[in-house]
Parts: sequence; structure tokens; C-alpha cells
Amino acid sequence: MEVLEVARQIEKKIKQSEDARKKLKEYSVKYAETIVAFDKAMAITMAKLQAGRELPLDGTIIKCTTATNLKDYAKPLCEQQQADMLIADAMYKNCVTQIKAILAELNGLQSIYRHLDSTGSL
Repeated sequence: MEVLEVARQIEKKIKQSEDARKKLKEYSVKYAETIVAFDKAMAITMAKLQAGRELPLDGTIIKCTTATNLKDYAKPLCEQQQADMLIADAMYKNCVTQIKAILAELNGLQSIYRHLDSTGSL
């Protein structure tokens, strides 16, 4: 492998790492926002159910009569917020995995560069 090509690949991996870190920040903010939205939707829905309101769910009317089941009844009513939260979580975790892969590739390229340097191929 040519030294200049290794150096170019190292620079490319560094740029990929920088871009991925920016995406990670965006995904972490999005994940936090979706957690807040889900928690808020759950709180509002639980308050409505506790107050005796009947809420529709897929053509069925949901009414909760006991406080012990309140969360179980509220959760399906907030399915969109929960889905958004799970998607944001998956995107965040995927980005973390990508960063780890990029850093592993960068580490390998740096090892090749050091080997070429130690053999006088530079």
C-alpha cells in the first residue's frame, strides 16, 4: 500500500469521524426531544383517564377505572410518541456504532502507516 494513499485514507476517516460526531449531537437532541414528548403525552393521557375521560383507540373506547392500570391504558394511546422515541433511540445507537467502526478503521490505517514508517517506506 502506498504511503500517500494511506495518508489520504486516514484524512478521509478523520473527516468521517467529524461528520459522524456532528450527526450524533443531532440525534442525541432529537432523542431527548422525543423522550420529553412521550413523557408529556403519557402524563396528559394518564390525567385524562384518571379524570374519567373516555379516549378512542383503534375504534375502541378506552376508559380506565383503576389507578393501578392507568399506565397500561395510557401507553397504547401514546403509541406514536413512543414509536418516535424508539426510532430516535435506534438512530442514536446506530450512529454510535458507526463512530466505533470508523475509529477502528482509522486505528488500522494508523498501524499500517506506522509500519510503513518503521520499514522506511515513507
